[in-house]
Amino acid sequence: MTPLAQLPAGAWRGVAGVFTDIDDTLTTSGAITLDALRALSALEAAGLPVIAVTGRPVGWSEPFALGWPVRAIVAENGAVLLTRTGATEEKGLRPAAGGRNQLQKTYQQDAETRRRNFGRLQDAAARVLREVRGATLARDSAGRETDIAIDHS
Repeated sequence: MTPLAQLPAGAWRGVAGVFTDIDDTLTTSGAITLDALRALSALEAAGLPVIAVTGRPVGWSEPFALGWPVRAIVAENGAVLLTRTGATEEKGLRPAAGGRNQLQKTYQQDAETRRRNFGRLQDAAARVLREVRGATLARDSAGRETDIAIDHS
């Protein structure tokens, strides 16, 4: 495999952006390293937007969507897209003059469908917790908007 730095000029021409998983791909032992942040910044500087993807809750993802040099984060296994508002057009990341970064959420489903599905998920979770010994809601359940996670040991 050729290191990216050794690719011939123009090799990136057809690349529109980069998608990456977060857990143990972009992060190491649950934290983003300085090397990974530098790589994200280098991709941004090269004009390649990065979109990070995770199954983690939207609530867990929000600080990273605001703090990392990424164009967006796709959370909850594709159900929610987090993008920044108030960012400059050139970089897509920095606050606009006098503005502050805020997040915009774009959902894969409309509000009514999400409401109905939330009720169904709560019913399913209650049944699993009732019928499966040792099952508990995952610690990050409070930050989830479109799915549930259950731990079982």
